[in-house]
Amino acid sequence: MLRLDMGSRIPMGTTAMGRAYLVASSPKIRDEPLQRLRALDPLLGHRPSLPVSKAMLDHSGTRCTYSFGEWKREINGIATPLRLTPELPLIIINAAAPSQLTTPEHFLTVVRPGLLDAAARIAKSYQKIKGSAAPIA
Repeated sequence: MLRLDMGSRIPMGTTAMGRAYLVASSPKIRDEPLQRLRALDPLLGHRPSLPVSKAMLDHSGTRCTYSFGEWKREINGIATPLRLTPELPLIIINAAAPSQLTTPEHFLTVVRPGLLDAAARIAKSYQKIKGSAAPIA
């Protein structure tokens, strides 16, 4: 069983949450972690860009990023970014479950709509309180 607490560190390139962060970040912010990955393992070359490219493609089609057994074989995950205002930090909303209990298809057809709905409800609630907010489209 995997237990993560707030502030836990996870890989950016292989997790749904990390990929959502990279997709929603500006190129300037995105480039720094990719450079660090290359510095830590020079054999990676430009390969850290591949998961980001796939995540961008996934996000452009579904507004979510995925990791189906790519970080840990036994974990499937989905995430979506949410930026309430330009001044506030980026928020990543995610769901994950053991791959033996859930399939990628379940994440795409059942979990994804719920995740996007949760992001929209958070944005709407924030908008009522503070003004304009919207999920990253």
